[in-house]
Amino acid sequence: MDESHLTGEADAVGKRPDRAPLVFSGSKVLEGGGRALVTAVGANSQQGLISGMVATAQEQGDSLRRGPWAGKHPVTQDSLDL
Repeated sequence: MDESHLTGEADAVGKRPDRAPLVFSGSKVLEGGGRALVTAVGANSQQGLISGMVATAQEQGDSLRRGPWAGKHPVTQDSLDL
């Protein structure tokens, strides 16, 4: 299975009923075949859960940008010209 859209890993993942039986939406079957049972869709799927976490993180980041340090940039080695 090619799950790179979800994991970012370039290597294919082997699947067997007794070991790692989950197949995620959008995965590509590279070899062989099989049957699957859908257990979650939309916001309850892995992609939906990840999207929710990203949205929450973005909202938290927005609130940090509105705090007393808004507009201030962290000091980095690059900005110090060391």
